[in-house]
Amino acid sequence: MDRQEQRRVLEALGRFADGAQNADVKTLIGKPPHLRLRAGQIRVLFRELTDDEIRDEDGERRWLVVRVVQRAELERATAGL
Repeated sequence: MDRQEQRRVLEALGRFADGAQNADVKTLIGKPPHLRLRAGQIRVLFRELTDDEIRDEDGERRWLVVRVVQRAELERATAGL
């Protein structure tokens, strides 16, 4: 990923973390609980951590980024989820 794509991904993740309505996040069809975040031509695949996966109990939601892929590779990347 070039620097411009990296910046775009970080900005999109920041919008999502801030709860912004303009964060382009959708559930992956047929792959719940996985979500995808669109950042230009890059897709970030992630899911919420379960209670068993979280060590501290501060009540905050935690997320696991599973993959970061080019848009063209999305279908192949989701096949293994």
